[in-house]
Amino acid sequence: DDIIVDSNALQGWKSWLKECDRLWEYPEGGHFCHYFHPNRVGRQIIRFWESLSSPVPEPLAIST
Repeated sequence: DDIIVDSNALQGWKSWLKECDRLWEYPEGGHFCHYFHPNRVGRQIIRFWESLSSPVPEPLAIST
């Protein structure tokens, strides 16, 4: 399982992150953690969307 970003490299990025930025590192994951661990990744995505102050807009209806 290939590493996306080395943990040491992540430390160098932290100074560039804003207070509102979100960084999630799955300790057992790599490039394919979303495939092998979809529930854990999905929960993080849902938490991100729920943290937004404005609701997610409904999809636009497209008439044909």
